[in-house]
Amino acid sequence: MATYKHEHNIKCQQSIANILQLLPSFCKLYVNGREGAISAQTLYIYVSRLSVFFRYIKSLGIKDISLKYLACLNIHNFEDFAHWLRYNNIEKQLSEKSINNYLTAISSLYDYFIRTGDLDINPVRLIERKSITRTRNVIYIDDTDKFLGVSKSGIGLSDTQLRYFNKISIRDYAICMVLLRTGIRVSELIGINLSDLDLDECSINVLRKRDKSDIVYFDDETKEALLKYLDERELYLTNKKEQALFLVSIGKYKGTRLSVRSIERLIKKYAISSGIKNASKITPHRLRATFAHDMLNATGDIRLVQEALDHESADTTAIYLNTRAEHLKNNRNIISEHKKEQA
Repeated sequence: MATYKHEHNIKCQQSIANILQLLPSFCKLYVNGREGAISAQTLYIYVSRLSVFFRYIKSLGIKDISLKYLACLNIHNFEDFAHWLRYNNIEKQLSEKSINNYLTAISSLYDYFIRTGDLDINPVRLIERKSITRTRNVIYIDDTDKFLGVSKSGIGLSDTQLRYFNKISIRDYAICMVLLRTGIRVSELIGINLSDLDLDECSINVLRKRDKSDIVYFDDETKEALLKYLDERELYLTNKKEQALFLVSIGKYKGTRLSVRSIERLIKKYAISSGIKNASKITPHRLRATFAHDMLNATGDIRLVQEALDHESADTTAIYLNTRAEHLKNNRNIISEHKKEQA
């Protein structure tokens, strides 16, 4: 687990270094000052967004971009940038949430240099931003059965997909079970090593955000799925020293650690093939939301779900109360309907 995280951080740092070559020199000071406070992945995202902002500035004919130049910018300059993102970015149309994310990255740059005394104010904070309502598409329990059914049996897959299904079905079912029964993030899933798995305790040691070690527990059904996968895992190995739990099963990368993108693709495949609601929008994070929904329904304990999801605030977990309320609303007549059926 630590090895995977370290390798991922190294890749992020290399990508950041490549981007910094194209940015004003003071951006390196920002990166050095922030890398101990935020993850390498987050810093890479921030620097990538800053590169878009400075590309926009250069498109205005500004060649010498310095901290003095940043000090001269005001709210109107950043409103113009937001307008440019909204209407002049011909590559793709950005959502208001994405535009907010760009402004957040720039705001972080200003805040850093205010702390160092190089800048006095942060004009980005003056911009009025659209409030973004956070929603979750949740696979309810009946849809979860359909989803798992496809990942286990292959029913609903295309002929092309079925050609490879026998080579990956046991692994994919185990992956789906772990995500649905523990609520871990996809980044935490792919970071799991064999040494992190304790079948006797039915637990997994995962590396959370902020590099925090944590233990999650899984049920007996998930244990059974993992045991079957472990029996088959040796068939994937090309290097006996590989410690990653979930491996690529075919192709030139056979025997190496599965990537986030690979997990996203297999989740989408089984969701669409199962015909569940909002199938095209189902991602590993939606399975995490499903776990939260199911856990709230089963326990009614938001604090317990907060701990399981590794949320710092119960307010974040409370998002899933809305999906639970919707489920209860949709089944408000279930008792009377059942009584009529029995009559």
